[in-house]
Amino acid sequence: MIGNVNFLSEQFLALLREHYPTWREARAELNELPLSGLVWRM
Repeated sequence: MIGNVNFLSEQFLALLREHYPTWREARAELNELPLSGLVWRM
């Protein structure tokens, strides 16, 4: 399965480009947002 990782990644990126062409801009915007200081309790 490890040998297929690059192939699966390329398939995933191809799907993103086809169905969500602005995904890179969305990723950049999300990466610029601050992380919350919220503490989760389980």
